[in-house]
Amino acid sequence: SVDHIASSIAHTPNLTSAPKEFRAYGFAEEGSEPILLGTFVYDRNGPQVQNFPVDENARDHAISVARIEFLSNYGNSYTCVYRVRVHGSPASIRSS
Repeated sequence: SVDHIASSIAHTPNLTSAPKEFRAYGFAEEGSEPILLGTFVYDRNGPQVQNFPVDENARDHAISVARIEFLSNYGNSYTCVYRVRVHGSPASIRSS
């Protein structure tokens, strides 16, 4: 999930510094190849907390590290991110 401030209490009610497009990557471990979890758009006119489903083809991968890459905002020279949360279930490890 990505959180941003409500327009009703923001310094600039049009939320130009809110994140817009972003990508999420997962890594099995530090230094491993990235797994694209998805490319998403935060809707500044939507709820403050927005959830984004992981791409179907990435759901079978266990990850221990996540990276979020913010690509754009709504027109400001900087981007404000209030909180990012990663949700999931513990992976079951099978021995061979």
